Amino acid sequence: GPGKGINGANYVVFAFQQPFPQDIYRVGFATLYDPKGGILVQPGVVWKPRGYLSVDLFYTYINGHMGGNPNNNALSTADFADEATIRVSYQF
Repeated sequence: GPGKGINGANYVVFAFQQPFPQDIYRVGFATLYDPKGGILVQPGVVWKPRGYLSVDLFYTYINGHMGGNPNNNALSTADFADEATIRVSYQF
């Protein structure tokens, strides 16, 4: 019925960002937890040495087999996708 989500799915989400003075560094963290046995965790950091240049580094960890039947949580299909990413941006 309406408002039940996909197969009655429920998730717990927590995220934050913390800039440091002059916003040269920014730390971020995001997580999504599926009580049916899956979690996605993504910590990261952004470094802006100049106003036009920024470097982002973050890591994505996915575990869809934390308990119960992995077919019951949305993260089990992406369990293989742990990755580290670096992005360099130049604004002009």
